[in-house]
Amino acid sequence: MNVDFTIRQVDDLRDLKSLRNFLHSQDLGYLEYDEWIDCTCIPEVESGYKHGIIALHENNIVGNVVWQPHKELPRTTEGKNLRIHPEVRERGLAYFLMKQCEAESRGSSDMIIVDIPSDQNDIKIFFVKCGYSVLYQDHLYNDKRLETVMIKKLC
Repeated sequence: MNVDFTIRQVDDLRDLKSLRNFLHSQDLGYLEYDEWIDCTCIPEVESGYKHGIIALHENNIVGNVVWQPHKELPRTTEGKNLRIHPEVRERGLAYFLMKQCEAESRGSSDMIIVDIPSDQNDIKIFFVKCGYSVLYQDHLYNDKRLETVMIKKLC
């Protein structure tokens, strides 16, 4: 695959439909993930509550990041979804997408919080390299899987 990527915000119904399809194809085993996509994520991106940036290659989404204001913590952005298609991993897209999320959040947020499955050490290492630190671990979505909550202060 050649290096020909376009990065932009989700800004129309076609992007929303493509994002929905991409997210459905990138399930990481979260409980009720498909329902979250259709009933929460996509409607909230469409309404502007959640924000999304997509990475495209030949007009197909190959990566995304979705974030929102944290529902309980003031001046905090919550990273909700970061996915990179396996064929384009190890090219810095995830890092670039998270940097865009951080840039877009500055001014309205003092920190970003994310949660990841605790058994995914490669993702944990990625976030540590991006400047995040572990805050705590807990069963956030079900009793069978432990999540690691990480934060990064924005300068």
